[in-house]
Amino acid sequence: MLEPLSRQAKMILGLPLAMVALMTVPTLARVVSPALIGDGGMGTAHLTGLDLTLVSRMLAVQSRHLVDRI
Repeated sequence: MLEPLSRQAKMILGLPLAMVALMTVPTLARVVSPALIGDGGMGTAHLTGLDLTLVSRMLAVQSRHLVDRI
């Protein structure tokens, strides 16, 4: 996702995004997973995984447009 970017743009966008993902995702998984499996079953857990994938893709596209403007 960050390959076409310059080294400076990778450090400006890539490093903070990686740090946020590394800190947020495990905590979010611990909070969300038990409730999803208990209330909605595995189907709901898979649907939530798909939703998170779509949100991640949207953020990747938006960050690419932001870097193109820099």
